[in-house]
Amino acid sequence: MQEDNENKRMKKRYSFFIDFERVLTKTQVFSFLLRNVNF
Repeated sequence: MQEDNENKRMKKRYSFFIDFERVLTKTQVFSFLLRNVNF
């Protein structure tokens, strides 16, 4: 039972990091586009 809780917590943390990374990449791509596109 205890181990199951640990797994859940790790999954939650892991998914958080994945979301974080996704957002980070989006921001990087976005700023890259902004720098390279002249309006």
